[in-house]
Amino acid sequence: MSELFVFFPVYDEGSSAPALVERLDAACTRLGRPFRLLAVDDGSTDGSGARLAALARERPLTVLSHEGNRGLAAALSTGIAWLCREAGDGDVVVMMDGDDTHDPACLPGMLAALDAGAELVVASRFRAGAEIRGVPFSRQLLSRVASRLGRLRFRVPDLTDYSSGYRAVRARALKAAAPHFLERAPALERRGFACALELLLLLAESAGGVAGVTGVTEVPIVLRYDRKQCPSSMSALRTVLGTLALLTGRRPASTRSSR
Repeated sequence: MSELFVFFPVYDEGSSAPALVERLDAACTRLGRPFRLLAVDDGSTDGSGARLAALARERPLTVLSHEGNRGLAAALSTGIAWLCREAGDGDVVVMMDGDDTHDPACLPGMLAALDAGAELVVASRFRAGAEIRGVPFSRQLLSRVASRLGRLRFRVPDLTDYSSGYRAVRARALKAAAPHFLERAPALERRGFACALELLLLLAESAGGVAGVTGVTEVPIVLRYDRKQCPSSMSALRTVLGTLALLTGRRPASTRSSR
């Protein structure tokens, strides 16, 4: 049976990340398959790293720490590099936010979609059955605009939510996308959270979605923003500008050279 890896970056989420670990531990245990959790603490100043390290002593949790806050692209890079070393090609990697807004209740549906043949599964806010609780209107509007532009610009089959950070992917697809993301990560820092969109596009290419192969699919998300305990670390201006730069620029090259 393939192993399940669940990865989430953390920055000043001392009130939320421990609760997420508890939910993930329970949800993954119910799945009845081997699993490991991975947290990357991106220089938190609120004790998040210490709280996670304490949980790691009694759970299958690995905590990697940055000396200072380096940004989401760096946190993703650290986690992805570790996952590429630890996960087998057929294993499953789930990426999610570390603020307890992504409900582990979505995991069975995401894994079922992978078992049915998908290489990349995105938890989408725009599929029938999705639940969104406590998200400010401005954030909902930003997500809708970004996803609409993404659909117009990139046209990944079956993908509606281009700004969801909740994804499940076969490790082989992650490993194919990783070199391109890791190479570009330093340049992505100035774009803030838009780096997550670029990673999604690279994963979609590795999964075959951009070429039209049925490798990408979605399941409805349960987004629990009402659980978020700390203010968002997302810079709206940096994210908007970075996203627009990516949406209006050339699609990042990844696996196209192998086709």
